[in-house]
Amino acid sequence: MLSRKAVIAVLSMAMLLLPAFAGCGGEDESIKVAVIQIGAAEDYGWTYEGHLGAEGMSDTLSYVVLSESEDIGVSYAATAMRGYADEGCDVIFCHSYDYGPYTSKK
Repeated sequence: MLSRKAVIAVLSMAMLLLPAFAGCGGEDESIKVAVIQIGAAEDYGWTYEGHLGAEGMSDTLSYVVLSESEDIGVSYAATAMRGYADEGCDVIFCHSYDYGPYTSKK
């Protein structure tokens, strides 16, 4: 399990990359960001830390429109990702190693 510092470092890197997308939205300067979580934020573990990072990103970057999904089982990961893509999300964070094989599916 990653430490709290490692999770904060990963989310901080993501926050640094998001401004690069700020000019890509035309007149609407917002960036739609989705976070797909494998567990419940109430677990006070991996998912909880990811949730806090996502909220921190949204609170800090006023142009971020955040959507989060919790308890997305691995078998439903591709469907959840496709749903967010179809909704026009610019960035989709898949907050579980287990989602990896599904990130390359079309």
